[in-house]
Amino acid sequence: MVVDTLLDNRYAINDTAAPPLGKGGMAIIYAGIDTETGDEIAAKTLLPDFQGDTRRRKRFRLEAEVLRASQHPHVVRLLDVIDGRRGTWILMERLQGETLRSKLESEKAFRPAVIDGWLAQTAAALEYMHVQGYVHLDITPQNIFLTDGNEVKLIDFGIAQRAWREPQREGDKLLGTAAYISPEHGSSRVVTPASDIYSIGCVVFELLTGKKIFSEHGDPSNDATVRLRQSAVPELPTSVAPERNLPAWVDTVVARALLPNPEERYPSMTAFAEAFHEKANPPLIRLNWSRKSKEHIPDTPATTAIMHDRETVEQPVPPQSRDHTRVGGWARKELSSARRVLVVFALMMSLIIGLPMIGGNTIADWSLGLLPGSSTEVIGGNWNLRSSPDTGSEVLMVIQQGQSVKVTGAPRILATGMWWPVRATAGDQEVSGWAHDDGLKRTWLMNRVAGFTDLRNDLNSVWDDVLSWMPG
Repeated sequence: MVVDTLLDNRYAINDTAAPPLGKGGMAIIYAGIDTETGDEIAAKTLLPDFQGDTRRRKRFRLEAEVLRASQHPHVVRLLDVIDGRRGTWILMERLQGETLRSKLESEKAFRPAVIDGWLAQTAAALEYMHVQGYVHLDITPQNIFLTDGNEVKLIDFGIAQRAWREPQREGDKLLGTAAYISPEHGSSRVVTPASDIYSIGCVVFELLTGKKIFSEHGDPSNDATVRLRQSAVPELPTSVAPERNLPAWVDTVVARALLPNPEERYPSMTAFAEAFHEKANPPLIRLNWSRKSKEHIPDTPATTAIMHDRETVEQPVPPQSRDHTRVGGWARKELSSARRVLVVFALMMSLIIGLPMIGGNTIADWSLGLLPGSSTEVIGGNWNLRSSPDTGSEVLMVIQQGQSVKVTGAPRILATGMWWPVRATAGDQEVSGWAHDDGLKRTWLMNRVAGFTDLRNDLNSVWDDVLSWMPG
């Protein structure tokens, strides 16, 4: 690479010969190399016209300050900040992959299970940032980067600032991306972590539907639409995109993040991510033994009055000669209840004691090997089939979108997400390896096994705690 600028006798920046990596309204990003490590870097600085602008340089230094305070595994890594005669430079790791904006443009929308992983990682980064006392204020699909290893990195802290203050302005212009800013941000009121919750709600809405919120009213970035969100809640995702066949729960989960009043939204970014995750990953076993003989009636003033009237109606008294039948009915009822308790107790004990001993993967492997529904297809583009569930392991082949693969066993959960053992065909040859969960269309059976795997991991932790307290 041709070196145009050498910063701190270490960072070689190509800032004239090659096209920049990115350019915004105030700053520009160039490619570079750390000459000590040989790593590729990204170098951000103010545009030449703004280098002498004291106010903009102060804001640029604030961006560096916030980025330094917000360092997290899911935030772009800060390498250095250099302030010299060539201006102020923010030096960061160079990411390989694409933004969610470019992924949206190619794939239009995504299923909730895919969004779940992205939301969890983004929320973790923002939660850490909020704990440090800052807000991002520009959460958009273009500022959420998805690396080649399917890891989320939050980028562009250009308008980030201290929380519980009014948002920054440039003259009479409000800073931010109009289609994603919160009502309080759009009206120059105090911004809080709830402002970022609203923005990530806008992003999730778009990932689910392929459409921006309030787009049914025209351009979501125009002044009329920005004013509309001050008191209005957007249309529900299921009604905006009926062709997507979204589950009904997305309406309630996403709508709470998009409430105009910040105090009515989720109490934290983590709470939003957990609510979404719980619905996107239902439990493997749900016990619900309600008594059919009792009618469920909502507890409202009207229904309370109705129930009162029912209770005052004189009921016929059964003849005394049938007392033995009443006793028999009572006995059967009590026996049935006892049986239910025993079934639940036996199930819990078998899960707690049996699964860690036999290895929970045995059941899942048997299920996926023998039952129908373990053949699935590749979605979301082309993916690497690796020799192990590790993004650094050998790539055995590339599985392509629409290709059919066979899931051969239980998944494994790592920090990078869930990985499935699969068998794919390349010509006349079958190749076995590991594929990421985001690249596979989940079948009913895969959903059950995924839930079982989560449950088994939790039980293994409990079992380890129990063993640590046992003598010997």
